[in-house]
Amino acid sequence: MRQRKKAGPGIDSHDHVEGVGTGAFRNSPGRAREEAPMIEQIHKISTADTRVVEKVIQDENVHYIHMVFPQSQGMPEHFSNSTVYMTVLRGTLSIGLDEQEVHEYPGGTVLKIPFNTRMNVRNLHPEVLELIVVKAPAPRPS
Repeated sequence: MRQRKKAGPGIDSHDHVEGVGTGAFRNSPGRAREEAPMIEQIHKISTADTRVVEKVIQDENVHYIHMVFPQSQGMPEHFSNSTVYMTVLRGTLSIGLDEQEVHEYPGGTVLKIPFNTRMNVRNLHPEVLELIVVKAPAPRPS
């Protein structure tokens, strides 16, 4: 378990951290800047309105995918290879699962889709559809 360091020699409780990227800097009045190690990993996602399928994180724990679909676009029909958590950020998702009719879900909706479900994901509306898809546990390599 990681323990947090308390303020001690060389670190004031009034210090602040600034900067983003490979390291941040601890900065106090009258002291030189010290590079502090970054614990977090930083990932960027597209802000475009054009078709995007970004595999942002793919590791042994989770797959985190960002998708943007203009009208009449989507994913090829496929079977889920893990439990899928799908968040509609904006637009309206049109999705057919297994044999059921297509259902529509507005922004602010989160779907949980079971493993091995046939999926047909589409944007049938003029507004751009933006999704975050989380696969957990991460699919096993085939």
